[in-house]
Amino acid sequence: MLVLDLDGTVYPQDSVLTEIIDTRTAAFFLERAGLDTRELTALEVERPSVLDALDHLGLSRFDWARTVYADLPYTEILRPDLRLRAALVRVQVPRVVVTLAPATHARRVLAALGITELVDDLHSVFDSADVVKDRVYAKLVASQGEAANIFVIGDNPRLDLAPAAEYGCRCVLVGQTRRPRQYPTYITLMDALASLSAGI
Repeated sequence: MLVLDLDGTVYPQDSVLTEIIDTRTAAFFLERAGLDTRELTALEVERPSVLDALDHLGLSRFDWARTVYADLPYTEILRPDLRLRAALVRVQVPRVVVTLAPATHARRVLAALGITELVDDLHSVFDSADVVKDRVYAKLVASQGEAANIFVIGDNPRLDLAPAAEYGCRCVLVGQTRRPRQYPTYITLMDALASLSAGI
């Protein structure tokens, strides 16, 4: 099984879409929680899951989602990615997307990239009312029976990879130039998929 994070992984961290989401999220916390920029930076370090941060501050995840994901110009920013399609086709195992974001956002991203039918399952932590990905990974491991058969690719070591690694999944970091000792690291998702496709 191949498990992919969505934002910053299926499409790159330097996408305009990422910039809009991050800017809107920061503005939401600054305005709704009355934080200053120093406090926001500290919150991001202490609670890297936006859902955990919202829960900690007593803010509505639904208000946040409406504020951040409303009217995003998906098809203006993202284009069908034929190279990504081809790479996913070569991975002959179930392909799963796990995201903290609402499923509606994930589906729009996948549609804009032209890969909807190549994703076998989608898990939204937002829609599950959890705050982190741990329970999703636990269920995936239980369904597979063997964690070593699950490859998890993400751009955030703490949010995407550490919980999966705790269950024994094989983890790969993308979008980074620095190579943490504990994870194989690649600049792009395409690089990671090319390396993994022979071994999955």
